[in-house]
Amino acid sequence: LAVGLTLLGFGISAFVTANAAGALIAAYGVMATFGIFGVALAAVLVLAALPLRFPPQGWRPAGWSPPAPGVGTAPLCECDRRTMLRTGAFYGLFACYFIGCLAGLTAISIAKPVGTEVAGVDAGLATLLVGFFAVFNGLGRPAFGGLADRISPQKTAMLAFGLIAAASVLIWLVPGVPAYVVSFAVLWGCLGGWLAIAPAATASYFGTCDYPRCYGVVFLAYGAGAIAGPQLAGFVRTATGTYLGVFPLVAALAVVGFIVAWLLMRPPTGVQASAEEEGRRLTPSP
Repeated sequence: LAVGLTLLGFGISAFVTANAAGALIAAYGVMATFGIFGVALAAVLVLAALPLRFPPQGWRPAGWSPPAPGVGTAPLCECDRRTMLRTGAFYGLFACYFIGCLAGLTAISIAKPVGTEVAGVDAGLATLLVGFFAVFNGLGRPAFGGLADRISPQKTAMLAFGLIAAASVLIWLVPGVPAYVVSFAVLWGCLGGWLAIAPAATASYFGTCDYPRCYGVVFLAYGAGAIAGPQLAGFVRTATGTYLGVFPLVAALAVVGFIVAWLLMRPPTGVQASAEEEGRRLTPSP
């Protein structure tokens, strides 16, 4: 949930900056807008970073104790990146993250043209709806992050894939305005959800001692989805003359993701940390 709340700002910022950029470009032009954004963002980032501090070693909030492992989780496994790469849980998580991001980023890349070409809305309304979908993208992060805490990352991933499949089938079979709004809100929300599910699963399955390097590898799935999703949409549009054929493919991938999550996306068992990680544990913190 904490990760999801942090990422909420990431999602909402796209809605805020897109509208601000549109107004500034109309008033001052493109290059001046870049300059204004550069100065404003530099000032905000510096000021926001000033209070950030690492807590002292062993710090916990007053009166708080770590909860017992929940359903679908195991006692925390602490392993480094090399050890993580030897587990089936990593490959299951990576595949699921890739499919979830491919579906969501495909929806983002074609949201406006699907609205105008398939659903039949005018360009102005389609632009407005893209901003509406961005809100769901932001809200999906704390929503799915909280679910990952409550029912486990695996079950949350399976729920996300079920929603992606249902939304894709809906817009494919009933390509009207109501189905467009509902389907794209769900697809954008599930993309936001995956940005919370994946880091939560990484920490839950592989621990936090080497978390930055571990999640850095897992996050490659997002980049791969960002490349593959729009390319898939463009290929289908070129081959068929419509974006509608994208959605049965996304639904099929969601079914594959559901199966992969069910089979592989679970805490690894019998994993021993490498000598590198053991050395890190035994080295006192400065």
